[in-house]
Amino acid sequence: MSWTIGSWEFQGPFEKACELESRDGLYVVLCGHDEIFEVYEIGLSSDIKAHIENNSLYAGWMNRCQGRLCIAVFYSGGKSVEAMQAIKKSIEHELIGE
Repeated sequence: MSWTIGSWEFQGPFEKACELESRDGLYVVLCGHDEIFEVYEIGLSSDIKAHIENNSLYAGWMNRCQGRLCIAVFYSGGKSVEAMQAIKKSIEHELIGE
């Protein structure tokens, strides 16, 4: 399954960290229900699965989310760190105006 976030096609949504792959890329943590989702975090990681599993903010996201907490991922597929940072920045700009 895939989700379009900003102008990019992400894999997911995944509801459990065990569903993620131990690969580098960009992740978006979302909370919502039906078709309305709020972005909790957008980040880059060299190991998305380990990063989400060990993220100290995860419990807070779970407590704060009154709907479905999920993660969408865009694995780098060999793209450079600079290219992934540019994608992250473009998504942040599209979604939250940063």
